[in-house]
Amino acid sequence: MIRVEMPWERQNIGVTAVEYRLDSCDRAETVLENIRNDIFQYKVCRVPVNSMKMCYALQNEGFLYAESQFELEANLKQLSLDPILERFITSMDCHPASDKEIHEIEQMIRKGIFITDKIALDPFFSVEKSANRYANWFLQEVNTKNASPYIVSLDGEKIGFFAISFDTNNGRDADSFLAGLFDANNKGFGVATIYFPMAVAKNSNKKKIQARVSSNNIDSLKTHLELGYKIKNINYIYIKHEENVL
Repeated sequence: MIRVEMPWERQNIGVTAVEYRLDSCDRAETVLENIRNDIFQYKVCRVPVNSMKMCYALQNEGFLYAESQFELEANLKQLSLDPILERFITSMDCHPASDKEIHEIEQMIRKGIFITDKIALDPFFSVEKSANRYANWFLQEVNTKNASPYIVSLDGEKIGFFAISFDTNNGRDADSFLAGLFDANNKGFGVATIYFPMAVAKNSNKKKIQARVSSNNIDSLKTHLELGYKIKNINYIYIKHEENVL
């Protein structure tokens, strides 16, 4: 088990928080003993797929299932589009976001464009707190130069964005860590915010690209798979709100 304290969540969503990243060989009794001794308002457990004994133990301890997180990976050598989708994509383009556009992206995120994650759907929190969390995360990654933001446009109109980071260890991989549309009514254009990070990574001579998608966002998962992503791993996410904890 890996234990990760998350002090940034105090600013993001207003609670003290910790995450436990479990392994399939972890013993439920030992995990629960460690969790019980931790004083945090919000606890998250990341459980490997098929670890049902651990899942049942967490549920008996008061943890609730929030989502399954799919870890995806695509081989960029195989990146291609069918003719219909290719014609659709060629009507759009992307460019690196300017400082002004980075601010615009932040403001759009704070309006609540992400509504399917575990924070937005949690009645203890809200879409507004989720938006604050995403916006702070986006700015942190961009301001520290860990990620490069891009604007996606259709006929000159900005319809969405994505942010991509490159693996500095082996230099061969990329990570599409955040992407979204500015207007939910443009849902059909979401494929562009998933495809363009792949194209940018391939043009940067990267071999693979990773992404993560929640089971709460099935449309995004389907689109990733249609564009060539494969499921690399799945984790169950369980959460618990500890009452009367300061």
